[in-house]
Amino acid sequence: MNAALYRRGIAQTWKVLVIIAVVLTMYTVIIIGMYNPTQTELLNQFIASMPDVMNSLGMKAQSAHLIAFIISYLYGMLLLIFPMVFTVISANTLVSKHIDQGSMVTLLAAPIKRRQVMLTQITVLISEIALLVLYLTALEITVSQIQFPGQLEIGTLLVVNLGLFGLQSCIAGISILCSAIAQDSSHALLFSAGVPTLMYVVQMMANLGGNLKIARYFTMFSLYSPDDLVSGQTWAAVGVVVLFTAAIVLFVGAVRIFNTRDLNI
Repeated sequence: MNAALYRRGIAQTWKVLVIIAVVLTMYTVIIIGMYNPTQTELLNQFIASMPDVMNSLGMKAQSAHLIAFIISYLYGMLLLIFPMVFTVISANTLVSKHIDQGSMVTLLAAPIKRRQVMLTQITVLISEIALLVLYLTALEITVSQIQFPGQLEIGTLLVVNLGLFGLQSCIAGISILCSAIAQDSSHALLFSAGVPTLMYVVQMMANLGGNLKIARYFTMFSLYSPDDLVSGQTWAAVGVVVLFTAAIVLFVGAVRIFNTRDLNI
């Protein structure tokens, strides 16, 4: 990793990170503040009134526990989509835009190997995703402890957010790989955003159940199941391991492709 390039990468992407963090802060504070164990049945009735819509968004009838409430209303869409937006934009900024704008000439003219350039950009992206997940974890714990002292199962939340980091790392792997392959930033953005978005739509279809349930085998989102992580299902833990493994494979592939491709610069 190159320290100067790492600092430059952080400088190029931190504003998007802050914007996403602010938006998620708003949603997290509001949703946790809505928790009321005495009204769980009322919320479940609301979910039951629109089962297809709620199921597609990953929102299911829940118990009166705070952790279950948070998972139902934050982890079905908000904490999946917003970090994904950050990842796609940042991957495009860190890799493909350098090629489009010609700044890759300067980077490769310096005594830095291609592999080192790509590894540094990957490190920037992963460290920022880790920072976002850590911030969200601290926020959830803080807000829960202030409003509902002692009701949040912190250990369980940590496991759930470790899985979230694995999912976002896998998305980062897809985005970096697309940026390494694409000939320009527009194509890189198209595929790095299109592939995860398509997979999320497929997951929404799978959540509807019935004949569409088979769709879950064609999306990485099915490997991340917060509900099953909470209940201690072995397969859910295996799914998280698969996500981390896939992320590593995608990053390795991106480095190798970038190291050998013709950059046309």
